[in-house]
Amino acid sequence: MSTNSFKFYYFTLTSILLACSTNSIIIHTNSWPGVYGEYEKYYNTSYCNPTIPTAPGGRIYKIETIGKCFNIYPQENCTGSFIRASMYVRPLNDLKTYHWVGDDLIKEDLRIGSVGPCFDRCDPRNWKGDEKHPVEVTFYEGHHLDGNTTTIMVDTDDCFLITRHSYDSPGMKISGDANACIELHSAPSCGGEFTQFRPGYIELNALNKWSLGDINDAATAFAVSRCGAFCNKSVPLINPDPLPTALEKNMVTFYDYFGYYGHPTNINLSAGCVKLDETKAHRSIRTYGQCVVLYALEGCKVTRGYHVLQTGGKSRDYYVQKLLTGTSPYYPLSIRLCGKDEEEDRDDCDAGRFCLTTSNLWGIILFLFGGMVLISLSALGGVLIYKLFEKHAHRGNTAGLDVVYKAEVPNV
Repeated sequence: MSTNSFKFYYFTLTSILLACSTNSIIIHTNSWPGVYGEYEKYYNTSYCNPTIPTAPGGRIYKIETIGKCFNIYPQENCTGSFIRASMYVRPLNDLKTYHWVGDDLIKEDLRIGSVGPCFDRCDPRNWKGDEKHPVEVTFYEGHHLDGNTTTIMVDTDDCFLITRHSYDSPGMKISGDANACIELHSAPSCGGEFTQFRPGYIELNALNKWSLGDINDAATAFAVSRCGAFCNKSVPLINPDPLPTALEKNMVTFYDYFGYYGHPTNINLSAGCVKLDETKAHRSIRTYGQCVVLYALEGCKVTRGYHVLQTGGKSRDYYVQKLLTGTSPYYPLSIRLCGKDEEEDRDDCDAGRFCLTTSNLWGIILFLFGGMVLISLSALGGVLIYKLFEKHAHRGNTAGLDVVYKAEVPNV
């Protein structure tokens, strides 16, 4: 058998093994790509694998996973400290551990003594030894632990938002406490999916390889917290940034995340139309009972093709139409208070123009439902007619065969 054929069958077999097991990894301990033998082995991580054969020097060349979480222990028999590896489906090559002593980065080859199943994310064994000292977490927007940075001091059990200049932060530095444990969250409220990190973990320079437990990778996390701080808490119990201590007249508050989460921006509308900062996201707003108008253009301008949303003084059908047609300004650029006449103004639906109102919507739904019923009845009727025709045709053919058969029987 040729070498290429052997490679093909090898990779086919290992792919099948990985796909058939719910918890499985393949550990490559040889140092030369393309060399196959006893140093590559399949492990079922639904239970403890007490020992892992190592190559000279204990170097791990590659790990292949199917995206399931597993624990990596430097010691044998799944004891002592561990790396909770919640990784995406992909080969992990030339693995290094990352930890910092002051400003000095220490990278070391990964050593594996044993592997086993992950504990539940809210199991205290995940953050064993963490004495909750302040820990400094730095996020890097470059791919080599460089570029723009965001540094957050995690010193309480609060949820800390991650602000960044770009879409993601591929790298992370955890410093200040060698036993610290932090969590990166997929929701700005720390109420969504998350995964845990500690100093000495692998691939801290490539957070896009880490899964948060859903479709999001750790490089796009919205918030950071101490491990266990938000376990078994529902989102309503997690409070966003507090309201201003003193509400000014004609003031509204914008938040850069949905659900009133994120950093608040207070704006006073007493002077009329206010231009919004284009560099900030305005995804939710508290109006404190005031009627305001949001515009997709600067200067509170109304132009065909650019949406406007009034928060009060409109009928229910107005908001139904806005919701169903998606005609609200997703990125508002200006805002003002409603005028006296606008708070009692009739909308386009009241003015006699066609709108997708609640009554119209129910009419459309009933019409479509009636059409589906008629189509279904027509299809059923067609099937019944076909079956009836088939039955009669079968009887006719049987009688004809009988006549032909009898005509061929000789008289005795």
